[in-house]
Amino acid sequence: MFTGLLIAILFIYFMIIVIIPNLVNSVVRLIQIIPDNVNKVIDFVQKFLNENETLMKYSENIIDKTYTFINDWLGNEFLGYAQGIASGVSTGVVNIIVVLFNVLIGFIVAAYLLTARKKLAKQGEMVVYSIFKKERAASVMEEIKYTDKVFSGFVNGKILDAFVIALICFISLKIFTICNPGKEMMSEILIAFIVGIFNVIPFFGWYIAWFIGALLCLIVNPAQCLFFVIFNFILQQIDGNIIGPKILGNTTGISSFWVLFAILLFGDIWGFAGMLLGVPIFAVIYHLIKKWVFKRLQINGMENLSEEYEVEYPPNEREKKLES
Repeated sequence: MFTGLLIAILFIYFMIIVIIPNLVNSVVRLIQIIPDNVNKVIDFVQKFLNENETLMKYSENIIDKTYTFINDWLGNEFLGYAQGIASGVSTGVVNIIVVLFNVLIGFIVAAYLLTARKKLAKQGEMVVYSIFKKERAASVMEEIKYTDKVFSGFVNGKILDAFVIALICFISLKIFTICNPGKEMMSEILIAFIVGIFNVIPFFGWYIAWFIGALLCLIVNPAQCLFFVIFNFILQQIDGNIIGPKILGNTTGISSFWVLFAILLFGDIWGFAGMLLGVPIFAVIYHLIKKWVFKRLQINGMENLSEEYEVEYPPNEREKKLES
């Protein structure tokens, strides 16, 4: 009970004291260096075009057409877009404040739930047994325990895996910075934070973090970008084949195809939350459907089909543990 509270308090302290200040500094620094890097790119392009007269003619033609288009767009449509952007920014600021407030409330509620979880669990069990008959209530409690195992195993495993990967990413980028003294580098904490956050999303998270991290590194230092891309690819292979299986150990009991299906389905329905929680939700649905199918086969006198299936596709150790 108190261990969970202690971890939550340490996490909040670490976020406030270490992560958030570094993220703010990184974003401010990024905003400061973007104009200089854009100017460098413009100078390079101008120098390149000056050395190639044919390209210069084509580029001048394109620039003239682009200028005419932008000028017309600014005169006719920009005002409406500007009003929409201003409204969106103000709404976004309000939404951010609301999200931060909800996160704070969430931590407070979580702390209360941790302190009273045993009592709440007992009360819930009493309610189930008061509504259903004994055998039906036992079956409901069995499914609730299964759902708890799947969700707790998956969420806790993904968070721990994301933390380990973010730590490895941070250490590698820090070593690269130390080996290249005096050169401008993108913040290691910012990149590691992005990698860790998106690593929580199954399947697609790695590629999103890869793209965003590489883009940020490219703006500051192309050499760091190249290192990040190569190292992140290697780290992805290590995570997928060694770290991830060790931590998660197939916590959901469903195949890779159904994992991808769950991410696409629930991601389309609930967005980011669906991509994060869609896999354990679908795992529970898959488990219930499987039990129902096996039961119906037994009722219809076709249990040999389920036996053949179990022989041909035997459950792994994690599935057996979840079923127990």
